[in-house]
Amino acid sequence: MAATIAQDAASAAGQPTGFAQQLVWHEEVGSVVVTPRDQDRFCVKLHKAIEALQKLSRAEEFGKQFRLLMRVVAEWIRGRPEVAKAYLTLRDGALMLIVVRSTVRYDADFEDALSDLDLRIAEDADLNLIRISSLALPQASDEAVASFLHPEFTLEFVHGAAAGSHRTGEQEP
Repeated sequence: MAATIAQDAASAAGQPTGFAQQLVWHEEVGSVVVTPRDQDRFCVKLHKAIEALQKLSRAEEFGKQFRLLMRVVAEWIRGRPEVAKAYLTLRDGALMLIVVRSTVRYDADFEDALSDLDLRIAEDADLNLIRISSLALPQASDEAVASFLHPEFTLEFVHGAAAGSHRTGEQEP
């Protein structure tokens, strides 16, 4: 028995309908034939097709959460003159927020505030796919700071106005 899952499968997974023209499921062999717009058909096992659709759905959700994370971090940085620079980078395979302070002197209150931000992000249900840690660095040269940054993925936060505060459950579509 074969069932055709047209563009509904792509749109149900949050993918634009142009992604796959047609998916045909063959129950007796446990496979799915995928026909993209270019008609270059290929066959995948049913469990692999389901896995791919689930990953696609999670990737889109991760993108939304990543944009929300940018807003939360920008909001936290705003109005903190003790922050000289801030970066979001990859470190040991996970996201890391690197905050460079404007002074060399240790500040326990600042460290506590940064730890509170870590905890807030970890406990936010709207950021449940985000795994991040943070690190405060004292004022340092660009070369010294660069040693903490991933060479292929680093975003620098620039002081400015954030889009407004976020509370759990208020995630943007």
